[in-house]
Amino acid sequence: MYASPPDIIFTGTDDKEIRIKADGEDQHYNVPFALGSNQNLDLSMSGIDPNKFVFGSTVQASAGFGFGAGVDYAASLTTAQFSSNEFSGYNYVYAGVDGGMKLGAQASFAASAGGSFFVGYNTSDTYDPTTFAGSSYSVGVSADLKGGFGGGLSISAFSSTEDFSAPGWKGVSIGVNVGVGASANFGSVDLREGKSVLLNDVKPTAQRSIGDRVMNALAPQPSAVAGYISRQFK
Repeated sequence: MYASPPDIIFTGTDDKEIRIKADGEDQHYNVPFALGSNQNLDLSMSGIDPNKFVFGSTVQASAGFGFGAGVDYAASLTTAQFSSNEFSGYNYVYAGVDGGMKLGAQASFAASAGGSFFVGYNTSDTYDPTTFAGSSYSVGVSADLKGGFGGGLSISAFSSTEDFSAPGWKGVSIGVNVGVGASANFGSVDLREGKSVLLNDVKPTAQRSIGDRVMNALAPQPSAVAGYISRQFK
């Protein structure tokens, strides 16, 4: 039996907090969007190896259309931190694209820009940052909820394997979406498949320079993109 991981507290740009319930010391993560309200969530994390967790946020832009059944596509940047002793305390950034079908009450064309925060864990014996890239699959339910998270709320279960019972990354993502255009989402089931690429190099955090850690903490996404481009020309 493993000890429970520390509480994970997400803080939005509006200073609201979403706390993932767990025992132990707290870990704080700032998301680049508003959360709308303070919330406490119990995701039943006790009993899971605390070295196998990942948590972070995703910002994305998407477009879609449909009535009853719609298709939409999204480009995203995901920033993740890992709880393992080897890779903790460093932001890893993933560029991704995904698409899927929504089954539910939708109307007309919709464009949205939003973000999500997530907590996951790995059920295999390999869980370094490279394993979080590649394929991903999710099944979610979304609804236009006033209050709460301040607008559209989506809750998704995600997996790095198409068979959710196979070993790999598993977790929950909770998103906030702000719509643009003549559209409405009155509740839908969202089936998505995505691909992502890790932009950072991978090495134990203890082996990174002070300058690397500072830039990663202050500007994780720009520094990751710049480093990725630089490595392509070597």
